Amino acid sequence: MECQESFISRFDIKGEHVYIKILWKHNEDDLFHIQVLENTSSWYGNYSLESAKLYAELVEETLEIYENNVRQCLKNRSSDYLFDFVSSDEPNFCWKKRYEGSTAVLEHGKVNLIRDTLPEPKNRLIDFLLDKNKELSQIIKKSKETSDNLSSELEKCKKELEAFADTKISLESTLYSKFLLLLNAKKKRIQLLEELLKEN
Repeated sequence: MECQESFISRFDIKGEHVYIKILWKHNEDDLFHIQVLENTSSWYGNYSLESAKLYAELVEETLEIYENNVRQCLKNRSSDYLFDFVSSDEPNFCWKKRYEGSTAVLEHGKVNLIRDTLPEPKNRLIDFLLDKNKELSQIIKKSKETSDNLSSELEKCKKELEAFADTKISLESTLYSKFLLLLNAKKKRIQLLEELLKEN
């Protein structure tokens, strides 16, 4: 089972700001738990894996692709979806997918909701977001420390590489000069032997 993930999104539905808080992979039977907040009221519900499988079949997507699309849609990261929220009679939250090059809109998922007897105060949303912000700040701080350490290591490696290159050039120069001395000595020796042969 995947790790749980929590996020909050805001949608403008029928001229009202509607906030949703999602706990993704809520349990083994549900894809997510949802809490819907509008003005001073709140509702909650679960979206089962069974419902996800039925809708995935209906929209002709694999379960994996469907789950990913639903997560992106509920994070409000795709303009391909329309949202609807019904608070009276049979409360529900649903999302519909628009298809490119068509005016057709197909229901992509729907969660039946139950009204909270004690509405979730919006302060809890703010607290949730502050906690998330603190978590992200710590992740950023750790990432910056890691990045600084890597930069330091990179500089150290560059200096070592430059020193190695200098040593290599120096060794090559020494070897070439010794090779030239040896070559010149051999040439002189050959000339001397040739002269000796001529004399005999």
